[in-house]
Amino acid sequence: MADEHGPYMDATNPDSEFEIRTGVIRITPGALHSQGYVDGEGGGDSTTPFYMNTGLYLHANSGHISSGVLPEVLIEKASGRIRVQTDGAINGAPIVTGDETAAANRLMFGASGGNDYINITCSDENGPVNLATTSGYDSIASGNLNLWIAWLSPKVRGTTGGVPRLDALEARIAKLEGTP
Repeated sequence: MADEHGPYMDATNPDSEFEIRTGVIRITPGALHSQGYVDGEGGGDSTTPFYMNTGLYLHANSGHISSGVLPEVLIEKASGRIRVQTDGAINGAPIVTGDETAAANRLMFGASGGNDYINITCSDENGPVNLATTSGYDSIASGNLNLWIAWLSPKVRGTTGGVPRLDALEARIAKLEGTP
């Protein structure tokens, strides 16, 4: 069941199933591209709201598995925050933590986001760091600074009805399955 306490406010349900989404963002020294994208990639221009930095990327290998994080990692020009694209699965509160390199440098990270992206703010002991500036980015970049990101996505969520988006989705599923 869902929505027992109001829209999108579920009681604990033993039938709920969740998928864990994870990824590692690496922040290494790199070049900030004012056009938003590396030359020849993506067709960015000076009006794009994002920067790309060659040292900021999704780090994935056998020890750093990515599930649900897309390779496009950008920096918002206006806020200096990192924007991580996700696979669009409904996500709750994303959690981000820096590794031992971040801890040794007294860096903190906070995350917020929606279904399609997660925004990450970086702070040092003096406050927020604007990663859209070369000096801000260079102040935290390291050869092996990792940000670990995780969130849960509901895999199955029953409803009591009355949530139009979910009702429409359940109706489409029932139609595909051939059930009334």
